[in-house]
Amino acid sequence: MSPTQYLKMIRLRKAKEMLETTFMSVKQIMCLVGVGDRNHFADNFKKAYGMSPTSYRRLNFKLRV
Repeated sequence: MSPTQYLKMIRLRKAKEMLETTFMSVKQIMCLVGVGDRNHFADNFKKAYGMSPTSYRRLNFKLRV
């Protein structure tokens, strides 16, 4: 795995975790994980997890109290 692929994987994992556990918008999460292009992020997320970030959140949101 190249360094670029590894960084992308880490960013997507963190974004997935934040979609599950926070109320932050997809745009806020993108900024925090270091992604600037929403379409590029959504495409990569869908390739990795089989659905868009918004759909993923709808199915997997778990508020941790």
